[in-house]
Amino acid sequence: MLKVLEVKAAAGELSTEVTDLGMRVCGGAAFRKEVGVERHFRDSRAATAMAPTADVLYGFIGRAACGPAPLLTLLREVDCDVGETLVPGAVAYDPKVVTIWEGFRRYLGARGLAFDYVLYSNYESQVDALLSGNVQVAWNSPLAWLNAERRAFADGLAVSALCMRDTDLDNRSVIVSRAADSVRSLADLRGRTVAVGATDSPQATLIPLAHLARQGLRAGIDIEVLRHEVLAGLHGDHVGGERQAAESLVAGEAAAACLHGGTTGRSSKMGSSTR
Repeated sequence: MLKVLEVKAAAGELSTEVTDLGMRVCGGAAFRKEVGVERHFRDSRAATAMAPTADVLYGFIGRAACGPAPLLTLLREVDCDVGETLVPGAVAYDPKVVTIWEGFRRYLGARGLAFDYVLYSNYESQVDALLSGNVQVAWNSPLAWLNAERRAFADGLAVSALCMRDTDLDNRSVIVSRAADSVRSLADLRGRTVAVGATDSPQATLIPLAHLARQGLRAGIDIEVLRHEVLAGLHGDHVGGERQAAESLVAGEAAAACLHGGTTGRSSKMGSSTR
């Protein structure tokens, strides 16, 4: 996506330069419709007026190339009217979310930034609110970020990532089996049942199933998938469906379970060792 935005910015500026030169070379004849230069001159100006403009694109590209600025600095740059309260959106996947955002509000308020927040029950509603302008910032899951980026691009808009929690770095998905089972490799799962989390959980469903498919184990064809639709709409927050997937593995209902790497320790405490 970054390469696409770089090409759009460069093409927009170059088209303006080329059509300017064309008008100068053709002189008065350039205004004749049958020549076609005036149309290209007019259309090239769309890049300077239609979102995302080159200035917005260069800002996004610069952040991607140079790294993010401190959070408070970035939030101050969000497009708000003078004196307007900055209102981000967040998803209430757990009661502790209120405590987290109250902490943000007090911290930023003490530093002179008028700040409030809106909580949503699912990420789809939050992305809708962001793109419609009801909130200026959205605390998205990785899946919601991709959804927002693609929808914005389709609408001629641009969204940019401001920051990421360091606790989200180096996360990984794992596919585990019972130590006493005959599963020694992914190939041994052919024709067997694999337990996963909620449909929209990247770590416990989407990423593992995509990996299995690349290894020739397609869901519903080469393997049976046992889904656990817990907290669907929250994109795997609060370990949606993962505990149930681990329980299915321990109970012998599945030959393997797809989990977040941090969940494997909890599955071992359920009464069965895993590998």
